[in-house]
Amino acid sequence: MIKEKYNVPEPKGQQALHQWGGLNQEIARKQLDVILEERAPVFVSGLGSPAFIIKAAHERGMKIFGLIGKTRQAKREIEAGVDVIIAQGYDAAGHTGPIGTFSIVPEVAAIAGDVPVIAAGGVTTGQHLAAALCLGAAGVWTGTLWLASRESDNDMIIKEKLIAATSDDTVYSKSVSGFPMRVLRCPWTEEWSKPDAPRTLGSPYQMLLSSDYIQAANDHRRADLMFEAAGQGVAFITAMKPARQIVTDMVEEALTVFENLTGEAAG
Repeated sequence: MIKEKYNVPEPKGQQALHQWGGLNQEIARKQLDVILEERAPVFVSGLGSPAFIIKAAHERGMKIFGLIGKTRQAKREIEAGVDVIIAQGYDAAGHTGPIGTFSIVPEVAAIAGDVPVIAAGGVTTGQHLAAALCLGAAGVWTGTLWLASRESDNDMIIKEKLIAATSDDTVYSKSVSGFPMRVLRCPWTEEWSKPDAPRTLGSPYQMLLSSDYIQAANDHRRADLMFEAAGQGVAFITAMKPARQIVTDMVEEALTVFENLTGEAAG
């Protein structure tokens, strides 16, 4: 057992067990009610179509962004009336589809018409931003880039692991939630990837199975056990910077790319 092999402790309290938001439909519905009541400027949907909420959101002046991993998903959500499509490639952190960023972005851009497409998946530098614009995207969606920022509330242990990681330190695994998910390698993912490991359970059962491990690792700040969702662009995160600097660095890098390509000052 993983618990015995790696001396995984018990979580510190039964009330503090790692909670997956997707396990409680009642809480999710209440959260949606609050979002609509507060008229949040943007509602972003992943792991499912936001078609059910589009009409109510638009009546309140809200914009709906749909995050997708396959072109057929993008087509359905565009037809449903989303305002923006986020085309997320296999390079991305967390739950993501099987198609690479360089393939999914131009595919979706080709069918999107007037709906803006935002590129996601492994985006951590100005070079990635420049490439995304060349692929037909209107901009980029970044996630891993912010996890080691000064403003991030991540544990310092996680920030240090992200800064030290390369793309090879991420793994695409169903072992955490039951869905394919890119995270930093850890004992949990490594043991589940072995040939003699049992099959992962479907969601939400795999989530329930991994919860004690995740919570115990975090509660006891066990650096050897802890992990975080991380995309393949993590190798370019080499320092803990303020969010403001992250933005300006990315823009300056992208402008430099275009200047080098065209021989003219960009922007």
